Amino acid sequence: TPVTPEVLRSKVSVFVELAKKNREIQRQAEALRRAEEERMQRKLDETNARLEWETRRNHFFRLSIELLAISDYDGVFTQTNPTWAKNLGYDENELHGHALQEFIHPDDLEATKETIDNILKADSSLYFENRFRAKDGTYRWLGWTIAPFAAEGLLYIFARDMTERRE
Repeated sequence: TPVTPEVLRSKVSVFVELAKKNREIQRQAEALRRAEEERMQRKLDETNARLEWETRRNHFFRLSIELLAISDYDGVFTQTNPTWAKNLGYDENELHGHALQEFIHPDDLEATKETIDNILKADSSLYFENRFRAKDGTYRWLGWTIAPFAAEGLLYIFARDMTERRE
């Protein structure tokens, strides 16, 4: 069959245009793949940095000689360090899920509740002292600093046994 130059040019033009579009699609797909790979790498780096920070924080938390704890705004313990067991006899499972107020001496309970309310209202840390029941049933004087962290709805608790000084 005879070749018609206009038809041939038209067909070649369509195939050339298709080839250009395919190359453009491949280029865009590669750019998207690289962008996604970079985004995932940034996310991985952020996660690794956070894990490293949390590992250091947990190491500090475990090794501290102070009584350290984290509770929710109701005072319910969510995390405690091993010093609680050493000083007061409670392992973490005996404190987690229990409110700080459950262990406070009845004579100190109202003042402790007021102080924690003031900490939450002022959104700043305060120092106070009260008696805390040890596992053996005796009461120990503790000096507390409780710092609220509103963004997470958590209280960061630092306490020190002040019994000898108070007595």
